[in-house]
Amino acid sequence: MNTENNEKQSTLPNGVRIAIAIGTLASVLIAFNQCTFEPMKANKRSTASKSTAPSTATGDAGDIDSDAELPDGLVMPPMNNPTTETELDQVDVGVKNFEQVFQSMVAVTGVPATNTSVQNLYKEIIVQLPADNNVKSFLPANQVAITKLAAEFCEQLVENGTLRAVIWPTINFGQTPTQVFSTANKQLIINQAIDRFLPPLDTQTRTSTVTELTKLFDELLTGENLSSSVTTRKLVKAMCISTLASAHSTLL
Repeated sequence: MNTENNEKQSTLPNGVRIAIAIGTLASVLIAFNQCTFEPMKANKRSTASKSTAPSTATGDAGDIDSDAELPDGLVMPPMNNPTTETELDQVDVGVKNFEQVFQSMVAVTGVPATNTSVQNLYKEIIVQLPADNNVKSFLPANQVAITKLAAEFCEQLVENGTLRAVIWPTINFGQTPTQVFSTANKQLIINQAIDRFLPPLDTQTRTSTVTELTKLFDELLTGENLSSSVTTRKLVKAMCISTLASAHSTLL
């Protein structure tokens, strides 16, 4: 009998899920630090998206510039138009804003935008997500919020047999780590996550990303219950979060 049906579905606590992803970002985001940003003279005064975040209280359009709506200790990054020559020199790169982050996660995971758990979290953290496309205003708090959202999307994805089969069709999630996590299958899980959640990568970047994710996979597996299919799903969620919340997914 499929062991998955005999075990209670695991809901990975938010703290654990976020710790997994943030730990991973230290290695996966190496590629972001190695990117070469080519300066270009801006012909317009701002590249900020004109989208407006809905109020977390009512769901209606609200003023996301107001610090009164932000959690304690979090200040909205300045969004003034550039006025000096230095400010007008912008890098030729941008980040997804709150709406683009959400919609892109919906698209690649297949988790519906109407999913209750995803919707509730999105409304809760929307003011912590990037307000515009300006990479210069991107804060660590933005990355934390993106990681939280990715964790919830991956939770819903991996716990849904139909959705996860689209991305990992040959992986038996009802098997234990001892049964399913062969070297070949680990590489398959990682590569299929990269193919699904990241844009096309050059050979060097892809190789380094696979290497770092493989190390993370083995580290997370250490000390876990290798006789439980719950662990199987935990590890796949970790690979999902690490790629879905990475800089490659966030950059425009």
